[in-house]
Amino acid sequence: MIPIFEIEKEYKEELESLEEWNYLRNIYRSIDTQNKNTYKINKIDAIKSIFYGFKNWFRSYDYLVFSYSSERRLIKNKFFDIRVDSLIDIINNNNTLLIENPDILHKKKKLMHTKVLVSRRLIDIFTIILVKLTKKNYSYNILDIFNKKDDLNLDYSSYINRFNAQYKIHKLWFKLIKPKVIYLDCFYDKQYIIKAAKELDIEIIDVQHGLIGKNHSAYFSRLNLSSFYLPDKLFSFGISEKKNTMYNGLIKKENIFPIGSFYLDYKKRNRIEDKSLIRILSNYNKIVGVTLQWTVEDKLIDFIINIARIELDTIFILIPRTYTNKYTKIQLPKNVILYPTLDFYTLITYCTFHTTVNSTCALEAPILGIDNILIDIDNLATLFLKELVSEKNTTIALTEKDFIKALNTNTNKNEITSDNNFIKFSTENLRNILNYSAPTN
Repeated sequence: MIPIFEIEKEYKEELESLEEWNYLRNIYRSIDTQNKNTYKINKIDAIKSIFYGFKNWFRSYDYLVFSYSSERRLIKNKFFDIRVDSLIDIINNNNTLLIENPDILHKKKKLMHTKVLVSRRLIDIFTIILVKLTKKNYSYNILDIFNKKDDLNLDYSSYINRFNAQYKIHKLWFKLIKPKVIYLDCFYDKQYIIKAAKELDIEIIDVQHGLIGKNHSAYFSRLNLSSFYLPDKLFSFGISEKKNTMYNGLIKKENIFPIGSFYLDYKKRNRIEDKSLIRILSNYNKIVGVTLQWTVEDKLIDFIINIARIELDTIFILIPRTYTNKYTKIQLPKNVILYPTLDFYTLITYCTFHTTVNSTCALEAPILGIDNILIDIDNLATLFLKELVSEKNTTIALTEKDFIKALNTNTNKNEITSDNNFIKFSTENLRNILNYSAPTN
């Protein structure tokens, strides 16, 4: 992982004068994770998905929402996007278009909670074509220095070409349909949308999808970055985002609105009983849910396997972001399992502890009554989640010995029952915020 704060300090003048750095910094900061979250899909399925919701492209909308298929969970026989569907229901379901980026495939439309949606893949096709037609070679000495210094060999020119093509396509589309507000699930991989919208005076709102600690370099910087690449507002989980002061907060505190988490509220009220899982778990004294992360997945699985071979009375449930065949090929001890039929939010309610490195799930597990044991691989737990330790429901384990000690410490399940710094309760607050933030017809 490239130390963004350090290089922005060392090369402040050069980087502030390079407009492309406003978005390339998010490529460099995540360089270790590039291509680790990709999945194979056959060409026929990919082509079919291009036409998903195709007729919905041909009308105007006041609101556009960009999200991911990976955020869908089954609620009352419908797949619900836990980040944005509650927002869409309040805004105006018929006057809002959801543009969904599929990890592999979209769910069947008849099973979707939100009906007015399209596939991101159609825009991707136009992007590929436009890149081929307008491709240029870019050369910047400062970026060449980074590549040589860190042995990166990053083809930044290809990223610039892709960004410019995406920006032009979205700006043309926005001119045609004239939306009033655009909501983004994760702004920093969609800054081409922000630039296009800002030039057309369209409001941009980022919907928090992950932990925003004071070391999150997508939201903080040593530089004075251009507002044309940043959202106007942030809808956050809690109030901690308003308190963080490290470096330069890229979104002003007065433009941060805590809205909580619809799905956590829902899961607290609705627990699924899975008899098959209960039978499996009944043979063990302790149950640990392990949230995997692409960035440190191999190291995390190896760590868990080593613990499992010692703690034979403990069962570990591996919970990938998306289940694929690759997980079934890993040689696991008997007490390390996968259970693909249930998601994190359901599985974790069966657990004694939750384990991860620095996943956002560490914020969410305590809301459901489950304490964290975070594994400090590559110092990431300390760097991003140290603040959670003060909430008395989180322990950070530096070594396997530390983990085993925490595992064998009694827990009273320190369930959070009222607002805390990290998750604001009652998503009813969202309705009041939207009345203020979104223009009315």
